[in-house]
Amino acid sequence: MARRELIYRDPNNRRQRHKRRHEEAKNCRRFSIVDWVMMVFSVAVAIGVVASCLARWIHPASYGFMSAAGLVVPVFFVANFLCLLYWVIRWRIGVFLPLAIFIAGLFGVTMFFKPHLTQSYANYTQDRSLVSVATYNVQGMMRTVQGSSGRLRSSMREVISVVDSLRTDILCMQEFQSTRQNPASRFEDALPVYNYKRTHFNIRSTEIDHGWGNAIYSKFPIVNSGHIDFDGTNNSILWADVAVNRDTIRVFNAHLQTTSIKAGDEQYIAQLGFVGDSTRTTRARQLLSKLTHNYIIRATQADTLATRIAASPHPVVVCGDFNDTPMSYSYNLIAHHLKDSFREAGQGYGYTYRGFFNLMRIDFVLHSRSLDAVDYLSPSFDNSDHNPVLVRLRF
Repeated sequence: MARRELIYRDPNNRRQRHKRRHEEAKNCRRFSIVDWVMMVFSVAVAIGVVASCLARWIHPASYGFMSAAGLVVPVFFVANFLCLLYWVIRWRIGVFLPLAIFIAGLFGVTMFFKPHLTQSYANYTQDRSLVSVATYNVQGMMRTVQGSSGRLRSSMREVISVVDSLRTDILCMQEFQSTRQNPASRFEDALPVYNYKRTHFNIRSTEIDHGWGNAIYSKFPIVNSGHIDFDGTNNSILWADVAVNRDTIRVFNAHLQTTSIKAGDEQYIAQLGFVGDSTRTTRARQLLSKLTHNYIIRATQADTLATRIAASPHPVVVCGDFNDTPMSYSYNLIAHHLKDSFREAGQGYGYTYRGFFNLMRIDFVLHSRSLDAVDYLSPSFDNSDHNPVLVRLRF
């Protein structure tokens, strides 16, 4: 008969093991000080994301701080993603807040970032159904000479080189300056191969063809044109009806109210944590007041432009420097019923303003839904504080 071995199990040890497991589970659920700090930070980031997203539908005159949040919405998205990673690693209940914000904010992310999933090697040069359109704020065709205490020199030669490299069919330029030393004719004579047709400059000057404003150049015939001036500012809208093959499109070239963000403001924001409390509060209020004032002016200008777009008898292409991000009330007004070429054909992180930490996409090529963007490019050049935007559109 086989001998049965009896194993004695101590009930006290079993209770102790059960107690240890219970304590370990309780400690896992318990928030540490760092967790509480991250929870507060996650809530603040979530509020920032929600405020910046809602800014697209709320007039700046109502809540100016929400419009200002739209300037740094990419920072909020990145911060929320970092919060999500933290809570996933810690495996705490706090993960649900950044996860919900991440899912809800996916629409907004595409306003700034498009994943580089595929590489297109198509040759569009022989495709007659395509029209290339470019927008470029040339900063008056002047640039500061380094170490010269603000002395300026002409950058027209560099601008001509950029335009030559773009080889675009339709060119919209903002802050185009024509002077006696550097007249518009010099710019046009340098590009004879393109045989551009020019609308009139929308320039502010008592001298003919000398001044500051917008310009539209086109390889195709311009059959009609006009402009809209905004009182009390240097901003305006220039439009032209362009006959492209058998179609006619209305091209709008808009330059809206500036943000008035200067280099000193950027430095202040970068060093915000090192500024004294009283100075920080005063400077922040001044900056917010300045931004809100310009947001309100820009919203009025955007409403004028949106009205003209809606009244157009032809498909439209809207180019220009809006001085506002895609998460803004002004952009939402203008882009209503239009397509954004970056969201269609852009890749990677999209920024067009070479300032404010390269965060902002404020130069746009929007178009009617009857057109499709097949290619988007925004190369960086140092002769202006803006990058040009080049888009190929298919009818």
